[in-house]
Amino acid sequence: MKRLTRFLGLVAAAAVLWFSGPARAQYTHRQNPGDTSQTLPSLSATGAYVCLGTAGAATDLLTLSGAATGATVAFWHTPDQVNYYALPLYPISQTTGGWGPAATTYVYTASTPVSFIGPSLGDKQFCVSLTAISTSSVSFQMDADPAPMFSVASAPPGSSLNPAVPATGSLATSGNIVSFNISGAQWATARFVFSGTFASQTLEFDYSIDGVNWTASGQGAPYVKRVDAVSANPSVVIGSTATQGGNSLSFNINTYGASTWELPLAGNVQAVRVKALSTAGAAVVTISAGLPYVPGDQTTYTFFDVTSAANTALNTGILEVAGWNSALVFESNPAAGSGQILQIDDAGGNMNAAMVAIGAIPAWFNLAKGNGASLTATVSTQGVYYAPLPKRIIVNTIAVSGLTSRIRIEASR
Repeated sequence: MKRLTRFLGLVAAAAVLWFSGPARAQYTHRQNPGDTSQTLPSLSATGAYVCLGTAGAATDLLTLSGAATGATVAFWHTPDQVNYYALPLYPISQTTGGWGPAATTYVYTASTPVSFIGPSLGDKQFCVSLTAISTSSVSFQMDADPAPMFSVASAPPGSSLNPAVPATGSLATSGNIVSFNISGAQWATARFVFSGTFASQTLEFDYSIDGVNWTASGQGAPYVKRVDAVSANPSVVIGSTATQGGNSLSFNINTYGASTWELPLAGNVQAVRVKALSTAGAAVVTISAGLPYVPGDQTTYTFFDVTSAANTALNTGILEVAGWNSALVFESNPAAGSGQILQIDDAGGNMNAAMVAIGAIPAWFNLAKGNGASLTATVSTQGVYYAPLPKRIIVNTIAVSGLTSRIRIEASR
């Protein structure tokens, strides 16, 4: 009896190790469980799917290999192998370990293995297919892991605290909107990846601090930075259509084509979006979380940067600066020129007096939380000045015949 009890105890212990060990958990959803010598499935033509059961898994993993050329791989999740839904995955460099922006397709380069990771979305199967291929084939190593690798603060997927699933949508028609919940308290930047076919089409980037109201066109419209082109001075442009200081400004996607843009986030941002302002082409945007916010690592954002036309006033419109720790305001007024920094109340009105009146000089103003009043109401000498950071501000200049002025505002946290 003692021998039988001991034997059953050993069997039970072995079973616990077998089913609960990390290696066994990893192999629970794998094409070649525990045996990497098995031949990987591959595709050499469009129209077919390779799928892996993922019931109970939280994270999908994929590695592509093979000698294919001209191959476009599409990622899917499906509950029934009848209805297939696009699945965004993040590419991982096998040389640097760095992550790229999430996408639902990938153009594979022959003989250059690449890996991907993404959420399972709770469906039964994770699938891949080819939407294009020229020669040879692509092989697939597919795994699914029960460990959730995308949870943030226990928030549900798709919430502003846990944007686990990037948003992808068409911008082909005027009025089309692709929005994405993301919290500036958790993320430093949001990423926008444009693909598809392009024509002359204007777009508008917006952000919201409450999920209901969005930045108005030309009034505090966000500036975005291009991050997919090598440059000592990456493009930073207004993500909107506006007339400021006599300048007609717009974001025309046909100017840039397939490109990736980044929007630094204030701490109180809850959502971002892209809106088509005209109908043209067949542009598609995927919006995802960018860099996580790490307290102590500075995030800097260009709020406004315009040089006026001659004899034209400048006005920034209402800027929501409460989500930043500081704002560096540069204003250059020509001879006989002047400008103001105004504190704006919740109803959109000013405080009946300029917070700062600026004479015909260039000057810098560091508005920061905790700053005391260290400047007079009127500044007439070139220099750097300090003042508190209000919740909302407007910066303006007057028109001067034959001369220009400039306002640049940088925010950081």
